[in-house]
Amino acid sequence: MSGPKLYDYVVKALLILATLALIAMATIIAMNILGRTLFGKPILGTIEIAGLAGVVFATIAVPFVEKEHRNVVMEVVASRFPRRMKAFTDAFVLLVSLGAVGVLTWAMFRESQHAASFGEATTVMRIPLAPFKYIWSVGAALLCIVLLWNIIVSVKKGLKR
Repeated sequence: MSGPKLYDYVVKALLILATLALIAMATIIAMNILGRTLFGKPILGTIEIAGLAGVVFATIAVPFVEKEHRNVVMEVVASRFPRRMKAFTDAFVLLVSLGAVGVLTWAMFRESQHAASFGEATTVMRIPLAPFKYIWSVGAALLCIVLLWNIIVSVKKGLKR
C-alpha cells in the first residue's frame, strides 16, 4: 500500500472510530436522560462512559482538524500581512503551538505510565483509565506531527518568491 493510500485508509479508520465514540457518547447521555425522566432511574456510570468516549473522539478530531486546516484561525490582523510575512507568522504560531503540545504530550505519556503502574480506574464502573490516557497521549503526539508538517509547509510558502 502506498503512502497516500495508507494515509487515507488510516484517516478513514480513525474517523470511523471517532464517529462511533461520538455515537456512544450521545446514546448513553440520551438513554440516561430517558431513564431518569421516564423511570426515575439514571444509568450508572453515564458520566464516566461519556467522558471516556469524549477522550477518544477529541483525540482523533483535533489532529484531523489541524491537518485539514478546518480549524478557526484568527486572520483579522494576519490577513493584512504580505504573503511571505503571513507564512512566517503562521510558522511561528505553529512552532509555539508545537512547543506547548510537545510538553503536554510528554506529560500525558508520563501520566499514562503512572495510571498504568497502579491500575487507576473510574470511580463508579472501575474502568481502567490507562488505555484512555495512552490514547490521549498518542493523539497529542499525532497533533505534534501535524503541527511540524504545517510548520514546514508555512516556511516553504514564506521562502517562495
